[in-house]
Amino acid sequence: MLITLNHRYLNFPVSSAAPKHKLTVAFTGGPTRAFDLQLAAGEPEYYTFMDVSEFTGGAATVSAPEVTGLEGITCDPEIKGTADLYQERYRPQFHFSSRRGWLNDPNGLVCHAGEYHLFYQHNPYGWGWGNMHWGHAVSPDLVHWRELPIALYPDAPSGQHARHRRDWGTGECRIGQQRHSRRGSRLRR
Repeated sequence: MLITLNHRYLNFPVSSAAPKHKLTVAFTGGPTRAFDLQLAAGEPEYYTFMDVSEFTGGAATVSAPEVTGLEGITCDPEIKGTADLYQERYRPQFHFSSRRGWLNDPNGLVCHAGEYHLFYQHNPYGWGWGNMHWGHAVSPDLVHWRELPIALYPDAPSGQHARHRRDWGTGECRIGQQRHSRRGSRLRR
């Protein structure tokens, strides 16, 4: 299914009763992103989204073998289903939580240029482990957070390793000009 990217968000309808399917979003002249999603064929429980602002004006082909519900994927100026966002019954109100999806394992906690940066393991397309991205949020005071676009996407499968992809797990973050490991030895390029 070809979608014209005339707005900022691709919205995906989700149902926890639906089976997981591998969806592929191939941006014209850009990357391909593949992820597991429980795509709703009927009325969704909620929506998840992909920020496509860097591809606005282009197009994307969304595909999944033997899946119904692709017609529910839309490109919109806003994230669908946000009327009660951050007002949900069990949503943490003091600690950071992502707008959508599962998060875990804060990493790369740094203060840079007067702003605190939080990187974290993140599945933006479901409520469980999988589709491992690195999310990114910033705060001026460690209380009020602003979620930024995904910092790291899973490696796209290609070549001889086309069936395998690398999800992003726990790691480290550095700011600086020199390429050094944590023990100070020089990293190879």
